[in-house]
Amino acid sequence: LDSSAPGSCCYRGSQEVAEMTMYLLFESAAGFSLFLKKEFEETAETEEEVQNAILDPKKFSKMVSLHAWTPFRDAEDALNQANSISAGTPTEELVNFLEMNLPKKKKGYQLGVYDAELGKELGAQFS
Repeated sequence: LDSSAPGSCCYRGSQEVAEMTMYLLFESAAGFSLFLKKEFEETAETEEEVQNAILDPKKFSKMVSLHAWTPFRDAEDALNQANSISAGTPTEELVNFLEMNLPKKKKGYQLGVYDAELGKELGAQFS
């Protein structure tokens, strides 16, 4: 688990960070998204530049690509998912989504999540 910045967390499938693929989990009211991080050192170097680049679709597409997405069934499902995520508890749907869309070989990738508690739980399940 890598908690190098407040509010961020990564599950490490291996210690060799330099050669790892980075996936980023994004939870929204519509569903779960899994993005694949691209090399973007030249796109944005500071946190403020990263935040501004996210607002620009052209720059954002240089930073990440959409790897997978799954919608929630309905508003009630979205609320249940959001409540579990905010409590740091991965749901069965989230775990299934990640199992289907992350590499089967657990070494060689990182999963970035916003919530450190959720990251710890996912790290325990995927290690």
